[in-house]
Amino acid sequence: MNTIVVDTVGTAELVEVAEFYKTVGYGGGVSDSDLTIAARLDEYVVGAVRLCREGGVIVLRGMHVAPAFQRKGIGRALLDHCVPY
Repeated sequence: MNTIVVDTVGTAELVEVAEFYKTVGYGGGVSDSDLTIAARLDEYVVGAVRLCREGGVIVLRGMHVAPAFQRKGIGRALLDHCVPY
């Protein structure tokens, strides 16, 4: 089994996250002003979360894991990656 890698997403990769969000029915979109973190299996995004600055605080938005990959610790890995921010 391949390893799932969780890391921040660069501006060029936001299109992939936007496509992932469409597949899971999330309409909140992505922006290069947000910090976006994605979980990938090979070249596929299987989970994502955005951190947005609103009113001087960081707000978690758009936390989603693809249904086929839920209950495998991906959501926890995404949240763990958010902690330093």
